[in-house]
Order: sequence, then structure tokens, then C-alpha cells
Amino acid sequence: MSGHHTAIQQQTGTPVKIFRCVLVMVLLVHFVLTPVFQVGAEEKQEQKIRVALFVDIGKGFQLTVPTVTLSGEYGMDIGVRTDSGISVYEQVKGEAGRRFSPDGYYILAAETTNSTEAQQIAQRISGTGIKAEIQYILKSGKPVFQVVAGRSPVRSEAEKKQNEIAQKTGVFGLLQGPFRVETGRFSSVQEAAEQVALLTEKNIDAYLVMVAGSGNTLEYRVWAGNETSASESQALAQQIQQSTGLAANPSPEASNYLLVKQDAVLSGNQQEALTHYVFSPGQKVVVSPREGNGSRPPLIQVEEKGNRAYRGMMELSVYQQAFTLVNELPMHEYLYGVVGSEMASGWPIEALKAQAVLARTFALGRGNQYGVANLSDTVWDQAYYGYSKESPDIRQAVDETRGEVLLYQGRLAEAFYYSNAGGMTADGSEVWGNRVPYMVPVSSPDTIPMDAADLWYQVALMDGEIGYVHAEFITKTSEKNPIGLAYGIVNTDNLNFRTGPDRRESPSVRSLSRGMQVVILDEVKESNPYHWIRGPYTGREMMEIINENQKLYNAPLLSAPVRHLSVTRYGPSERVMEVKADGIRVESRTPDSYRSVFRVNDKSLRSTRFTIEETGSFTVLGANGRTVSYPKNGGQATLYAISGGDNQYVSSQLNGDSGSFVLYNAKGDLRVATLYPAFKFVGYGYGHGLGMSQYGAKAMALEGYGYREILQHYYQGVTIQTYP
Repeated sequence: MSGHHTAIQQQTGTPVKIFRCVLVMVLLVHFVLTPVFQVGAEEKQEQKIRVALFVDIGKGFQLTVPTVTLSGEYGMDIGVRTDSGISVYEQVKGEAGRRFSPDGYYILAAETTNSTEAQQIAQRISGTGIKAEIQYILKSGKPVFQVVAGRSPVRSEAEKKQNEIAQKTGVFGLLQGPFRVETGRFSSVQEAAEQVALLTEKNIDAYLVMVAGSGNTLEYRVWAGNETSASESQALAQQIQQSTGLAANPSPEASNYLLVKQDAVLSGNQQEALTHYVFSPGQKVVVSPREGNGSRPPLIQVEEKGNRAYRGMMELSVYQQAFTLVNELPMHEYLYGVVGSEMASGWPIEALKAQAVLARTFALGRGNQYGVANLSDTVWDQAYYGYSKESPDIRQAVDETRGEVLLYQGRLAEAFYYSNAGGMTADGSEVWGNRVPYMVPVSSPDTIPMDAADLWYQVALMDGEIGYVHAEFITKTSEKNPIGLAYGIVNTDNLNFRTGPDRRESPSVRSLSRGMQVVILDEVKESNPYHWIRGPYTGREMMEIINENQKLYNAPLLSAPVRHLSVTRYGPSERVMEVKADGIRVESRTPDSYRSVFRVNDKSLRSTRFTIEETGSFTVLGANGRTVSYPKNGGQATLYAISGGDNQYVSSQLNGDSGSFVLYNAKGDLRVATLYPAFKFVGYGYGHGLGMSQYGAKAMALEGYGYREILQHYYQGVTIQTYP
């Protein structure tokens, strides 16, 4: 955890009185001095941008979480957005964190007085991919740990998680809901806390609730239960009246409220308490960082975003029936984070300026595309990783291009950009299927990552297996094999032997020992944004990948492993426009979608500027000029090498048990082939290729070009102006 939590006593052997004091004191410390006031209407300043950090943006892309944990370096103000401004619920001082979730449904997976048991159950559930948390509450004067999971504003979604948890873990949890009973309204938190204690003594779950009322007032209420229906809350109200004599309203009304729960953050014997606010789904909760006297600006840290810190305020709400977190901040502060995320500090200032203009243009052009936000923080729109990506040169690039955007015929241009064009940018028809007049194929100096990439060797082992190893771990020898290829010796322990020259995307198939001898077939650069290799993949793997894609379009399926896979049409910049497998067209929503069609191990191809090498396709020349072409109908080839001497000829299976072998001709050309149909993708570039190449911009800036020249190279006929 991030360390922004209030310490609580260890459960084992702790007197009940201490736990009760802890719970009451947490409430008192948090709220007794909290006034409600109006921040007032926001001043007319630079345009604000709203960035969704968690949201269901549709299009099959959902990025949501059940809870969000926020903290501020100097504290934070927590309030609700109203028509007249922001009413503040609480002013948090120091680094204490708060957890938030919308009121709704969840699964009570377990309830126990043993913290270790609670941890074990929570870990089992979290291991299934469903986040589990531990709450604590007093019941009959004793501390109880509740394991909860599957939070959702929608009952049906929580019920799905309930079934999933039961199937995967054997834990049959109880569905809990947002129907509660009100037992009192108070002007002070101390009075409310005393009634909470009274109810929990009777073994009834009860909570302090803060309600933002009319006239800028804050009222404290006590609500009991987590019922799933009105009839259940009616029954609970009768139980409360009979056991306590308190008046119990089974239908409390409040449009803006925070219900206060306590999460237990457990790690072995270490236990901490974290205040958890459950907020009414109809309101917009806002969290603003408080000013400090340090060198950094006010920031809000989001634990569920890898503890990234952000400028501006956070807004929590329910949108599209999903928990949503939006970061709202001035445009230039947003761009500090974007330019630093999309490029990097230390890049030439003119490249950074070009990126700043494009990022601003892109953001302004999105409108309110997600209803609750202008854009997301992912590469689905443009990367935005907050304050940690800022630096003086990044801020300089943004400030020195303040307000500037890209215009075409007086309107905001489509400011598309990407990592690397692979030497040539794309035509619109190659990406979305239609032309864009100001984005046409132009040359792009993209080789910087290729020049800096590590050297790898393609090698053959003594048992005939062929793969790739990092050149640093092979010592070349002066000795050559019969066709003049150099031998090498492994100079390290447990060297990864991979299917391709890539540590991230090519799996290791075995380890090589120090001193092993290899034959060096080829020298290649490690796959990089400019040039890359993916595969080879077998015909069966390709059949499964393509059929999964074809099902999305109700298109013809392949009935056997792929024998031939080829690009049948290229576009103006040599990007793939059509692919066929054994004569059947591989369907794609747009030409650029071929990147995700050939997705393997959750990794798409880096670009569509690729060729497909059929390693299992070759022709054998035999006696009397006869030729045999492979692959044949059977798919797998069986080949033999004939060697002889002293009038005796020996026939042996080609390359032993290895499925790959080397073809070598009189010109010295060498090619690795396979006895079975297999396919290697060899490509250039990283991204869709439309608009500015970031590595191309870097190279142009290093050559002395200014940011305007860079932009007008990649976007033909545009102007760069300050946007009104």
C-alpha cells in the first residue's frame, strides 16, 4: 500500500474497548472540525480538459475498477459538485488517504474475527482477478473482519461475480446492497458516532453518513444495514425498533451523501485502517489537492494507477453504469503530462514542440467524446501518465507553443501521430480505408532506434535447432564450417535461445550452457520500432488465429492448418491492404486492423508495413531435372540428405529431428526453411503510420529543422495558429 493509512491495533489479544475507541476516534478526528462551505463558481481561465482515468468508453474497451484510493501530499478537500459550486464534505490534512466506491452491490465473501483467515480468503479471491478488500466493523463489542468483493452499481454484475467467486474458489458469499435503514439525524459527529456504537453492540452493521443539505449545511446521519431490497430493509427496521427502541426509517432519502466505512489493510501482523467513502451514485464527488509549501505543485495520487500523481482535481461518479474517475485540469498542465508520456525528456526541443502542438490539437478535436470526459489517458487516445513525466524541457515545449494548433482550411486537423513510420508514412486509405488530403505518404527518417539496437545472431545448434541469441553472449571463432559460416562459443550461463531477435515478444525455447558451439547463420538487429520480426508461427497456429477473427465477421472459416498465407494487395506506402490464407480472404474492419488480426499472446503486430515469409514453401530439384514443391497436400515434408564416398552413399533424414534447416545456393544466399508450413512476419514501423512519426520528428529536429517545418512535412497544406 502507499502508506497513507491510519494505524489500528493488531487484532489478536486487543481489548474490545480499544477497538471501540479506535473506531470512534477515527470518526471524530476525520470529521468533527469539518465545515461545509462553497468554493463558488470557477473563474474564467484557460480551457479545462477532462481526462478519464477510469471509464467504460464503449467500443469493447472498458477500463474500470471497483474502488479508487486517493491521497494528497499536503492534504485534500473532498466535496460534491453542485450548480452553485462545490460543497466540501471534509478537509483532509497531511498525507492520509481515502478510498472511494459508488454505493451499490457487492459480495460479503466472509466474516471473521481472525485477521489471518480474512487475509487468506481475500488472497484466494484476488487470485481469480476479482479484487477483494477487507473491511472491519465492531459487532457485539468485538472487531470483525469482512472480506468483500465484486463491487458494482448494477445488481446483475455483482451477481455474476458472486457466481464466479463460488465457481473458482468455493467461497459462497452473500449479496449485499444499497437499501438501508435510517435511525437518526445529528448536528455533531460525536452524537452520530455514539448511536453507531449502540447499534453495533446489538450486532447490527451501522455507519456514519454525511449528507450535504440545502443552505450549505452538512448533516450527520446513522444508517444501518446493507440490504438488497426494500422488503429486507423493512424487516431490518422492525428488528432495530424491537431491539433498541430507536425510530427506524426503512427508506432514507438523500441525493448527496458519503457513507463512512473502514477498510483494514492487512499484511501479516501489520494492520492499518483506511477510511472508505461509499458515495451516492447520482452525485459527482470532487477531490482537490491542498496547497503546500514544497517545490512541487498540489497533486493527487491515485493508488490504482500505480500511485501516479496528477495535477488538478479528481471527479468520481457513475457513468454508463460504471465507476468513473475523471481528472480535470488546465490544458497546459495536461499537456505537460502528455508530451512527457508520448516522447521523453532529453529529446530535441523542436521535436517536443511538434508533439505539444499535435497533442493540443488532438485533445481539442475530441470534444466531449465520452460524455463525461474529453478523452482517456491511454494510447486509445493519447498517453497521459501525470506529473512524473514532467520535466523543464517538456514544460518549455508546451509553454513556448501555448495555444498553437494544427489547422487545415481553417478547421482543426486530425492530429494523428505514432512511434515510427518505418521509412514512409501511410496514406489514409491504408489505415482507415479513406484518404485524408493533408496526410499522404512522405519519406520519414526513422532509423534512430535501428541504429541504437543491440546485435543478435541467428544460429544453428549442433542438434540442428535454429533460433536467435544476443550477440554479446557469443564469442566468434576463426573456425568456419564447410560452407564458410563462422562458429561461435556461448560465453555465459543459461543463455536464452529464442524464436526471434526480441527479449519482449519472442519466447525462449531453451537455455544454452557456457561453452556450447553454434553456427552463426546471420547477424540482425534486435527488433525495434523501425524494423522487427515476429514468428514463425505454424499453420495450425495461424488457422486458430484467423478463424477467431473470421467468426467476428461471419466469414468463411479454415478447415485445416494454413499452408499458404500471403499479402495479396499493398497500398501506396507498401502497407498491407489484403491478406489471403489458402485462397480465403482474411477479413479486417479496416486495413490497419490487420495488426490486431494477427495478434499472438496478446501482442499485435507493430505495423501493417510487413511481408510474410512462408518458411515451409520451397522447391526441391531432383534427378533428371524433376522438381517437387512444398508444402504438398500432406503439409509435413520428409526430406533426406545424400552423402557418399568410396562408391558408398548414405541417406539420412534432413537435419535430424529439427523441423528447420538451411537452404544455400551457389550465389551464397542463405535461407532458413521448415519442413512444415510456418509463417514469419517481417515488418517496418510501429503504429498506424498516419501523420507524424515521433522518431522521424526526432531525427528532423537533430538535423536542424524547426517544429513548424517538421509538422508541415508530415501534414501537407496545414497552418499552425493560435486557437481562439
